[in-house]
Amino acid sequence: MKRLWLVFLFILPGTFLFAQDEYTIKRIIFLPPTFYVGDLVELRVTLEAAPGKTIKQPSGMPELSWIRFDDMSMKIEGQEAELRIRFSTFFPGTRALPDLQLGDILLSGVKIHTDSVVTPENNTLAPPRQQLLLPGTMFYLIAFLALVIILPVVIIPLFRRFRSSLLSSLHRQREGRLYRRFQKDINNMENQVDSMDSRAFYIRLTEGLRHYLSGRTGRDFITTTSREIRIHLKKTFKDTALNNLITALFKSGDVVKFSGSSVRKKKKLQDLSNALQAAARIEEYLSEEKHVDS
Repeated sequence: MKRLWLVFLFILPGTFLFAQDEYTIKRIIFLPPTFYVGDLVELRVTLEAAPGKTIKQPSGMPELSWIRFDDMSMKIEGQEAELRIRFSTFFPGTRALPDLQLGDILLSGVKIHTDSVVTPENNTLAPPRQQLLLPGTMFYLIAFLALVIILPVVIIPLFRRFRSSLLSSLHRQREGRLYRRFQKDINNMENQVDSMDSRAFYIRLTEGLRHYLSGRTGRDFITTTSREIRIHLKKTFKDTALNNLITALFKSGDVVKFSGSSVRKKKKLQDLSNALQAAARIEEYLSEEKHVDS
């Protein structure tokens, strides 16, 4: 047993020296000199083979979990060669490059040191940071809040003014439509005066006048009697001549409707003209009254 141990002790050093005598490493360069996990690094190893030893490019690179080999090339000039390996490491610290068979020689013992971004003095995890905001977020947030506050102050008065103007415009259109409709009815009656008997003529004239007065004044002239019409006119218009003109038209209509008497064409045309004159005076009166109120 002792002889076996002695043989082993003599053979092992001889084998180690024999492996070291196969080549000489002349230069090792890392580009960049300092690198971190995930960095792409180029390793350049310049070595010289012992006499009688042949250097050849390795057929492939080993696959390991802590390192990835991207490329390898070798430039050989006689007994001297430069091996270039591009790699990336995935663990910090110092580890040995896997042994590479380069022809007659076995390259081993090349150390790779990967630095860590975490220093030994401060290797504790930092506390979680607050949520980051995109550039300009505060500006847009303040602008939005300003709009929320300012817009109602500006828009509400504008909306009220626009609403008032719209309602006023619609009211004027309605008023103008009532007047134009009454004018159209009077003109149609003028064209049909020869074909209408006196009773039908005055019924149509007074009914049209009642609807026009109700629409323009807001008072009920449709269901009221002739006496009540005179009261409404005195409350609505301060123009005595206008009130008398309208009252006369209703009086002429009552006489014809209840007595059944016939009226000449000239009288009918005169009453039609008086109706148009009364409507024109009402429009003028209401317009003047509106300007005074405003």
